[in-house]
Amino acid sequence: MKKIDPAQFNKWIKIVSDNDAIGTGGSITENPATVWEGWAAIWPVSAREARENRRVGETVTHNIRMYYRDGISSKMRVEYDSRSFEIKGKINPDEGNFYLDLVCEERL
Repeated sequence: MKKIDPAQFNKWIKIVSDNDAIGTGGSITENPATVWEGWAAIWPVSAREARENRRVGETVTHNIRMYYRDGISSKMRVEYDSRSFEIKGKINPDEGNFYLDLVCEERL
């Protein structure tokens, strides 16, 4: 687990849930809802981590550490400035419910 100084929580992020809604005429429209906003740390994965993830069929480009919040899932995404990260998995380090590490792939 990468140790992070709380001063490195310097990125204001949003956790967004994509709620699809059926519009008039039966069309499906994306209706994003913000689940959480707060400070986080974002860093790219190392080459070794990227290789290990590819071995199990996942593409992971970044790790995001935020303060713990229950209910975050892989059906959500992280938004930071104009960037968007698809959540591939989550880790509760030491099962301490203090931090939540999100393993993500940046959407280009």
